Amino acid sequence: MTIRILKNGEYIQHVKQDSGYIGVLASMGEVNVAEISVIKGKSFLLIPAEDNAVKEFVYVLEGKLKSTDGLILEEGDSIYANEIEESVFYNALEDTRTLYISKEEVIEEISHKMHQLNSIVDALNKKDNYTKEHSSRVLDWIPKLGPLLNVESKRMRRLTLAALFHDMGKLYVADEILLKEGKLTDEEYQEIIKHPDYGYKLALEQDMIDVAEIILQHHERCDGSGYPKGLKSDEILLEAKIIAVIDSYDAMTSDRPYRKALTKNQAIEELISGKESMYDSELVDEFVKLLNEEES
Repeated sequence: MTIRILKNGEYIQHVKQDSGYIGVLASMGEVNVAEISVIKGKSFLLIPAEDNAVKEFVYVLEGKLKSTDGLILEEGDSIYANEIEESVFYNALEDTRTLYISKEEVIEEISHKMHQLNSIVDALNKKDNYTKEHSSRVLDWIPKLGPLLNVESKRMRRLTLAALFHDMGKLYVADEILLKEGKLTDEEYQEIIKHPDYGYKLALEQDMIDVAEIILQHHERCDGSGYPKGLKSDEILLEAKIIAVIDSYDAMTSDRPYRKALTKNQAIEELISGKESMYDSELVDEFVKLLNEEES
């Protein structure tokens, strides 16, 4: 007989992320029990595994979640998902803790991948705090925009990871270039635009094969003026097109050492003027609609 006692705050496995943490409390054969914490304003996602027969159970210990269809889940409420085929999104209206039960490999996959990737994120955050905050903001838009575009569940999973790690290639860009306050020289610019290539290779090293290609393409533009390959329209993955629109908007509305941020309306005008030439028109229309709804 084995009895294992964990004191409050102790876990078998514990992985932190920007949106909260995952702490494995018990491993029982094929089933694992974990505590998942979600910070106010961040999203809680139920995403189908490759085997969509996986069952998932979530019990809200404290806090409040709101689904994309307006359903509110509070302390004492629970979610049971069986054979889910589409991603289910819940936004944390308050700091929230949930008890999560699923197959062992699902939680292990999440924990293992988060542990690996967070070491990369931590290194990048120490190098450039702007990239950390920027990636987090880009990620925040994914569960809001993705369903409006009817992005299927498996692609949504890849899109979520790609949004979080789209700029991780900047880890290999020299500090004096990445953090430079003045205008880049031509040589420095050529170096910084290599970051999608660096991110692609880093994603492959982390076994994120499907995500790697999205990271590689997130600076491509519909008219072929982007980089690194100069791809056009249908040659660019949908996920990369989505990240391109959100990425550009957040970059335009953020203060940088070399320029002041644009206003929301100015950034929207820039996105609209770039329809067809730089960005996918449908994606711009849906994102602008979402931006205006967020304000109302």
